[in-house]
Amino acid sequence: RSWMNAPGYQTTHTPTEHSALSFSPGQAGADPTYGHIAFVEQVKSDGSILISESNIKGLGVVSYRTFDAETAKQITYVMFLNYPQKYGSMHVNQYNKCLI
Repeated sequence: RSWMNAPGYQTTHTPTEHSALSFSPGQAGADPTYGHIAFVEQVKSDGSILISESNIKGLGVVSYRTFDAETAKQITYVMFLNYPQKYGSMHVNQYNKCLI
């Protein structure tokens, strides 16, 4: 399902906190067929980002990675329009369930 282009979402290559990341297949270690999704926890002053993701280190295990600013610019970010009203504050496991 191409949820990235569905109504209620906006895509960009500029990271923002609380946006989703959509890794293309094979990008940054993502599944070579399906890709991967994660969540932007923090955008640092130097442009690097801290992400949270699930299922990389085991089923249901939440882990964290940092990408430098140059790598961060190559990733597609998906922002939920009306995010606070629709989803409120959630962690990556809850977020991943919303996308299934």
